[in-house]
Amino acid sequence: MGANATTTLNSAMASHKRLRIAISIGALAAVLLRILFPALFERIDSVSVALFIVAVIPWLAPIISKIAIPGLIEAELRDLKQEVQETKDEAASASKIALRSQDLALFSGAEAEQGLDTAGRDGSVQSLVALAKNYAAVRGSMPGGPARTAAMDRLFGQMLQEASRLGRNWPGHNEALRSKEAGEQLGAIAYAFAFPEAADVSALIETVENTKQPFVQYWGLRAIQRAVDAGVAYSLRDVERVRTLASAFGSATDRFLIASSISRALEKKLI
Repeated sequence: MGANATTTLNSAMASHKRLRIAISIGALAAVLLRILFPALFERIDSVSVALFIVAVIPWLAPIISKIAIPGLIEAELRDLKQEVQETKDEAASASKIALRSQDLALFSGAEAEQGLDTAGRDGSVQSLVALAKNYAAVRGSMPGGPARTAAMDRLFGQMLQEASRLGRNWPGHNEALRSKEAGEQLGAIAYAFAFPEAADVSALIETVENTKQPFVQYWGLRAIQRAVDAGVAYSLRDVERVRTLASAFGSATDRFLIASSISRALEKKLI
């Protein structure tokens, strides 16, 4: 810590100390005045007290986080700090999501150049299942790290392409979400991602809750996010489950940021 920072910190601490001393002296003075002039204090009602607190709130903000008088006033002095933190979380989440989406777009473009993009034909559940098996093979054969994540992202990009060709021809995708095979779950997530208006938010949440694979959790959360943005119905229980999910992830993970963003979006829609 530099000399200027130390001086600033010491100055702030001294200022807070003086403020605390002034508050204590003021309170003691008020007690003395009440003893000497009891009739004067009988004329002060609760509304006057509330107005007095409103007047001193700006000076108390550095040391008091909340002031409450039941039925009269409740002032949150640090809401702004919370809002700033939420904004930072949203920005960080949006940044990571944008990068991941950009990666998928690049993968799709590379596939088209290599002649792998078969947009002219109909998709099939069998093709998704085949890609799911490839996912399991890649995950099982490569060590964890950026290279494996990139390979799995490429497969998920192919799943998205295949799912988009299916149209509404996979009514059983919600059952696949509950499969014990992570690859099949991911194929169903790709379908929900491609058609968010057809997604079952509760089933997607259940998948994220039950899987232990961060990759599946990530794209499951992204599918939930798209479904919420599309206006898909959800319950109060779903809101609580997403909140619990967010608390289960490490605060530095993209999954925490996305789950927190979903939780805030769901709560705002309930207001």
